[in-house]
Amino acid sequence: MTTDSEAAPLSLAPRIPAPKGAPTPTFVARWDLDKTYLRTEFDTVRDLLRTAFERPAEKRTVPGASTLLRELRATGPAGIAILSGSPEQMRRVLEAKLRLDGIRWDSFVLKPSVAKLLRGKVRFLKDQVSYKLAALLDSRIHAPPDTHEVLFGDDAEADAFIYSLYADLGAGRVGTETLMKVLERAQVYRDEVPNIVRLAARIPRRDHVHRIFIHLERMSAPEVFAEFGLRVCPFFNYFQ
Repeated sequence: MTTDSEAAPLSLAPRIPAPKGAPTPTFVARWDLDKTYLRTEFDTVRDLLRTAFERPAEKRTVPGASTLLRELRATGPAGIAILSGSPEQMRRVLEAKLRLDGIRWDSFVLKPSVAKLLRGKVRFLKDQVSYKLAALLDSRIHAPPDTHEVLFGDDAEADAFIYSLYADLGAGRVGTETLMKVLERAQVYRDEVPNIVRLAARIPRRDHVHRIFIHLERMSAPEVFAEFGLRVCPFFNYFQ
């Protein structure tokens, strides 16, 4: 198990077993960080540089997010799985920030951006579909089959789409052919596709995702998300 004092693997989502002597979690909350938990700006080069060099205490939490995460942990058994598009090199700072907020987690996956860049995969820096979908599927394989999930993301990238695709794969509503077409449309690198397809084939077929909460950081109109169905719940703040 990856705890708040251990580093997660670079390329795979870690397992989410219960601590020794504790009941196996039947509910997992999966969280993005940037613009979902943290107020992060990355629209300009200056924003990116400021974010990269911020100290843990300088990072700002979205109001209400830390309270909700602590309550989720306190009312367990519940796994807290963090899946962020931030680069692996920011792990120490991000973990320190979460500890300052009193957050405990079961898994923490960051994007292997530098490793992919060194292999010439420049598009991977902006590609969230292949990265997040593969990580979600891998983690799902290692979770108890009857585990229920609630996912938290934001409207800055493609979280609603990725989470919905992940949920539909688990429920058996999306087959291999459709998945491959989606990955092609998303311009996923071809050598990444077989691994995603293989992972999708291994997950237990359950309608396991109960809700997808999308933080409207960019103030998107809630009706934009109607096409994803009632499972996706857009919200403006954590006090709603």
